[in-house]
Amino acid sequence: MSVDGHLSFVITDGFIYTNHDNQILEDHALVVEDNIILDICSKNQAMKKYPDFNQLDAGGKLIMPGWINAHTHFYSAFGRGLLLNAIPQNFPDILKQLWWKLDRALDEEGIYYSALTGAVSAIKHGVTAVIDHHASPNAIEGSLDHIQKALDQAGLKGILCYEVTDRNGKEQAKRGLEENRRFISLRHGQIKNSGLNAVQGMVGLHASFTLKDDTLDAASDLAKSLGTGCHFHLAEDKADQWQIPDQLSSTERMHQHGILGGKSLAIHGIHLREEDMDLLAETRTMMVHNPRSNMNNGVGRAPVERILSKGITMGIGTDGMSQDILQDLHAAFLLLRHGKSDPRLGWKETQKMGLECNAAIFNRLTGQNTGVLRPGAAADMVLSDYQSPAPLTGQNFWTHILYGFSSLKTDTVIIDGRIVMEKGRLVHVDEDEIFSKARECAGKTWQRFSELK
Repeated sequence: MSVDGHLSFVITDGFIYTNHDNQILEDHALVVEDNIILDICSKNQAMKKYPDFNQLDAGGKLIMPGWINAHTHFYSAFGRGLLLNAIPQNFPDILKQLWWKLDRALDEEGIYYSALTGAVSAIKHGVTAVIDHHASPNAIEGSLDHIQKALDQAGLKGILCYEVTDRNGKEQAKRGLEENRRFISLRHGQIKNSGLNAVQGMVGLHASFTLKDDTLDAASDLAKSLGTGCHFHLAEDKADQWQIPDQLSSTERMHQHGILGGKSLAIHGIHLREEDMDLLAETRTMMVHNPRSNMNNGVGRAPVERILSKGITMGIGTDGMSQDILQDLHAAFLLLRHGKSDPRLGWKETQKMGLECNAAIFNRLTGQNTGVLRPGAAADMVLSDYQSPAPLTGQNFWTHILYGFSSLKTDTVIIDGRIVMEKGRLVHVDEDEIFSKARECAGKTWQRFSELK
């Protein structure tokens, strides 16, 4: 049965993984009222307590909290299949030859359709919330509105920012700061007046090696004045970690300019020293690991085992490689074991990042309560077909994630109590039309790309 809009409904006949009590609930019902989980009780109790609620038969599917992608770049979708004239020799080459040209080739249409295809792809992979980092130097003003529009149409939750950098000149850096200020202020007002909390904002920065001191100071002041933090890349490559005249590490420099803090999000952290990790832990700065992107760029492996041991909240993201967060969870598990040559590692680290830290990051930044199924939490969940050849329990759930969920098929996605995907198809948008228009738009973007130097 289809249940549309913010209605009251009871989901029955599924297996519920709540992500807070380490068990799989059978013969239970999950009760949703508006956008909140009202109750989880036995099916018989639910039928008696909520006789007037709509019913949704899960048909034996696995019901679990929706995934969160803690770092992505929607616009990178238009880089898929884009062939370069020369093979990049290192990470700075990858930036200069691909990403710093692609972002300059984006126009308003490209921003919108790359975000819309990304939102669709995220939902189809069971993702209910994303944190996006955007750049479009030739279409800065209003760029975050186009991404918000795409997320709202698909029904996806998100946190957006515009990437401030000095690599295109001081004027563009100022315009980037203003786009962040405008969007965050606008969203604060809309959320306050309407109660909407689907898409919010924070201040975006590229990385230390493309940011001047006065820009970092301005970004820090802006974030503090808006009550938010900064979303930035940190120590992704040696070019970022040490290319500083005064020989500060990138972490020390960010701290010196007030960028670190409990509402800030540092991405990658591959080349961190122990002192840098201690500083991130001391300031409660959150982090995100992106294993497939790091391997793809050949920049090294983040020391996630050390970072987590410091008590740092480190989540996991895709960095725009795709919107399939499960692939990065699998990659993180294997990369940690392979990188340390230690089969004891990987279990607790990836489970903590994927199930605990991603939700903690999103909730700290937004004030929401997602990533868990229990009364009072946001009604953000996925129903998936998973035919396991072995018993599935709360104790062995993560082993099924790592070894069995590659065959997982997401059937239904519910975000804020609204069904946004049913039977594998999005409810509120036309997927075929979106991807057809996106391909046309990407072709025009590629043409502009080819004309840039």
